[in-house]
Amino acid sequence: MKLKSVLSECWTGYKQVGMKNKGGRQVPNCVPESVNEGRNIKSVQKDLDKVLDNIQSALAQYKSHKGTEGEKKHIENLKKLNTIKKKLESELDSAVSGLYRDVELKIEEGIITEKQFKGLEGIPSNKSLEKITNDQKLKIIKAKGNIIDFHVPDDQKGKRNFWQVISAGTIKKSSTGNIVMLMGGGPMNSPAFKTIDDLIDGVNWKSMEQRRRFNESIIESRDIKWQDVEVGDSANVKAINKTGVIIKVYGRKFHLKFVDGTMKTFDASELTFVKN
Repeated sequence: MKLKSVLSECWTGYKQVGMKNKGGRQVPNCVPESVNEGRNIKSVQKDLDKVLDNIQSALAQYKSHKGTEGEKKHIENLKKLNTIKKKLESELDSAVSGLYRDVELKIEEGIITEKQFKGLEGIPSNKSLEKITNDQKLKIIKAKGNIIDFHVPDDQKGKRNFWQVISAGTIKKSSTGNIVMLMGGGPMNSPAFKTIDDLIDGVNWKSMEQRRRFNESIIESRDIKWQDVEVGDSANVKAINKTGVIIKVYGRKFHLKFVDGTMKTFDASELTFVKN
């Protein structure tokens, strides 16, 4: 086989975009032929890393040929690589957003974890929710997204076996002030109460405590050590209680992307990890 044909070969699914310098010789600059929808984060990040390496090599080639007849060719090469880079970055965003959508669907189905069960800050892990203060209970009730279990009122017993509300974070009072109700983010609001204290007492805190402990056991079973973490897993930043998706791993360092689009690198000691 001729040297030229060997150098022009790329892997299946890749195409040649110019040449790059590797080990003191020119080799094909192989990049993905297209962006495939629905790939996982690890696969997309691997292609993006490769393109970023190719851009560095292409940039070095451009600098070495700047002011020569070959300058234009290297500028075009950089433009093509930059276009592919943008497509892969967009695909990475879609893959990360897909994970968040999966989490949101689980919440809608009622599969909730303690990290999504908000308002527990400052409450000792060994203290039952039945024994915390009314202020602490109200914080849990008003935490948007929490599923709140209410006792079924006497006039509704026999008609329904349970009363659950996905908290919208708002407690409304009637114009006369004699009716208080937790507004739901789903199809149901809470039963009507005369006062906020009555509303707090109307919550089934025994049921809430049981769910809290069950959620803890689920989280513990999914927690993983930093050595076992892979791209695409989730990590929670302990100091700010914010969860992101891991898009890159550097030994003990993990680069996270959050649902708001921000990114930051953290040490393993700053994080807890969950397998996705």
